[in-house]
Amino acid sequence: MGLKPPETLSKRLYFEHAAALAGALVRLGVPRADVDDAVHDVFLVVMRRADEIAKIENQRAWLYGIAVKVAATRRRWHRLKTFVSLENTAELREESGPQRRLEQQQASFQVNAALATMRAPKRDVFVLFELEGFSGPEIAALLGCPLNTVWTRLFHARKDFARALARQPSGTFEAQHKGEEA
Repeated sequence: MGLKPPETLSKRLYFEHAAALAGALVRLGVPRADVDDAVHDVFLVVMRRADEIAKIENQRAWLYGIAVKVAATRRRWHRLKTFVSLENTAELREESGPQRRLEQQQASFQVNAALATMRAPKRDVFVLFELEGFSGPEIAALLGCPLNTVWTRLFHARKDFARALARQPSGTFEAQHKGEEA
């Protein structure tokens, strides 16, 4: 079986990983309103580097490495737009659903709020290890840092995450968001 053309490989990567990358980008701090654009940014990089795809051993790790860099760029751009008032910072809200949907929204809100308090290097390692399932050596390779740095960041990120969750006000999701609908 011969090598597949780069276009076929990039299409396969898109269909296999785009949805998971969107979730990772949100957890990496990309505003929900920008996630679709950020996913496309990741795959624009993939298309520009299409000749490299077949040579890469761990394509998933390579994609997430690109996603980490795209997320950092998107966060900087979002802060700049917010600072100069080019954008309303309120996120798009989805319609309410049954109790399960509400519980998922509450959990998602709490996790994203805790992640938002973390500095980017720790958050990136935490998200890739704990939420995306990458190994320490994979994270070190895709972030271009020593393995011991990954473990140190993960150790501190776990503590930061736990503290951020503990600091969150108690109460229900509805009570925390009362009056936001107006």
